[in-house]
Amino acid sequence: IDIEKTVDWDCMPAAVAALSRGGYRGERVQADAADIIKAARHLARHYEKADKPIPDTLGALI
Repeated sequence: IDIEKTVDWDCMPAAVAALSRGGYRGERVQADAADIIKAARHLARHYEKADKPIPDTLGALI
């Protein structure tokens, strides 16, 4: 399986928002700061591999 082909780009903005302070629809991922940063880096790698610009929200976290 090519993991990059399984990324659901329609859901990525919600995943990114969930890591932000404001959260997605007001709900932030419940994790410690280190895990949130780790998740942000993981999502950023998907953007990089797809040659897509990294959202500002992720940039602020990483």
